[in-house]
Amino acid sequence: FASLDQVEERILAKGELPPMRRPWSDPVPPFVTSSEEHVDFPSEDETTGMVHLAWRGPDYRDFETVIAIGVLWRFLVESAVSPVRKTFVEIDDPYCTDVQECIIENKA
Repeated sequence: FASLDQVEERILAKGELPPMRRPWSDPVPPFVTSSEEHVDFPSEDETTGMVHLAWRGPDYRDFETVIAIGVLWRFLVESAVSPVRKTFVEIDDPYCTDVQECIIENKA
């Protein structure tokens, strides 16, 4: 630990530092409108694209709602007859080759 002594001395020599504000700790402001964006990006296979559907999730402490959204996502995407997969993948000229769900809980 002797090698860390030099680092610690340099840090302490700076004196009192301002309090550190934790990133992502402020409440997330509500959306006021929906948005749609088309992003071009290079790919070896340009015959299909990627479709990303998202909405802001519930507070991470609202466990029942988080689970309910997970069940809803699975219904919407996990089988060949599910509505989202049927609309985007299981068609003659598909928009994408796969759809997946992802839930990210937020701090309200």
